[in-house]
Amino acid sequence: MRGPLGMVAAEALASELGFVRSEERTLDTEAGWRVERDWVMDSGLKLVMVDDGVAGVQFVQVFGGESSDVTEIGLALEDYLNPYSYEDLLAACHDMADPKAKPQAVVRLGLGAPPAPDPDFSGCIAEALDSEDRKLREAGLWAASYYALRDFFPRIEKIAGDDPEQEVMDMAEDLAGVYRQGGLG
Repeated sequence: MRGPLGMVAAEALASELGFVRSEERTLDTEAGWRVERDWVMDSGLKLVMVDDGVAGVQFVQVFGGESSDVTEIGLALEDYLNPYSYEDLLAACHDMADPKAKPQAVVRLGLGAPPAPDPDFSGCIAEALDSEDRKLREAGLWAASYYALRDFFPRIEKIAGDDPEQEVMDMAEDLAGVYRQGGLG
């Protein structure tokens, strides 16, 4: 989503849509923090907002219940949040005008990728995974954790086995384990 929504605005939006807060989790990591707040509806729908300081992104998810209900809430969220279009995500990933913004653009691309595999999206993530820049490799790993495709597994394993940065190797090994567990590796 564009710009910081903030938990106060998220609370108001959730209430406006008929959700009731059910849980909040704050996770500390060496690199930053992550806050997850959940809301539920009687119909079984669940709304989750994640403010991820580690990856530098905020996002919402809605799931559960009937697919028509998910679609209806998804459209309401889209109107309210003004999310990035596929074109915007790809353009930001390929824009080299601000190299410091590229890692965040790669993570956003992974979060906002279409449900079906898309070579433009996977190509940008693969490029980040293959980068010599540590921040881009980390961003590629984050993106590959959200947009999990079997094609990324060999790159993730390579990073896990021989990255020059131990923290990046550890992150890749954790992600490789998730891929294996999910049958993607």
